[in-house]
Amino acid sequence: MSIYCLIPARGGSKRIKNKNLLKLNGQPLINHTIKHALNSMKINKIYVSTDDKKLVNIIPKEISIIKRPKYLSGDFTTTEEVIFHFLTELIKKKVNVPKYIVLLQCTSPFREKNDIDKAIRLLIDKKYDSVFSGVINKNLFWVMKKKIKPINYIPKKRLTEQKMRKQYIENGSIYVFRTSGFIKSKCRLFGKIGIHLMSKKNSLQLDDMEDLNLMKKFYD
Repeated sequence: MSIYCLIPARGGSKRIKNKNLLKLNGQPLINHTIKHALNSMKINKIYVSTDDKKLVNIIPKEISIIKRPKYLSGDFTTTEEVIFHFLTELIKKKVNVPKYIVLLQCTSPFREKNDIDKAIRLLIDKKYDSVFSGVINKNLFWVMKKKIKPINYIPKKRLTEQKMRKQYIENGSIYVFRTSGFIKSKCRLFGKIGIHLMSKKNSLQLDDMEDLNLMKKFYD
């Protein structure tokens, strides 16, 4: 059973310069995700897709590099486009396309030791087509259009937390999916979808410097 891991890591972040190289607990951000992938007992091979030469110089030798072209390194490039490029490069190199892909994002540096393998087992054991990691949430959300409006509750019928329906936030840390289904759907989440639950702390994502400062506090 072939399971390959793909870690997207472009170099041109606008909000935080050289984001994937920022130090967290003395290690570049990307190294935390690489370590998690290496600790997996189920992943057969790990690939990093990047256009950043600085990243390439610090990535361990056992990790394979997918050189990402400039047209796939812009602000509006989708992760799905990067996955397709990864599969195309495998075919060019005459490497068999894997049955399953594990997608890990560098901006989610907190994972428990078995999170990745648990997500893989969930997909296989429950016969899901795709799985994403998430966290339980009971917040009340509003959206601003022409005016602000609630999107998941009615203020006049506000429920207590105990009576609220559980909601789930996609935390961006782990995605596992069948390669054949991805090719057909052109999306990482498709078919019968499952969720691997993670803690609030491990669901932190790095989007700005405030997030980085919060993450650093866990190592103080």
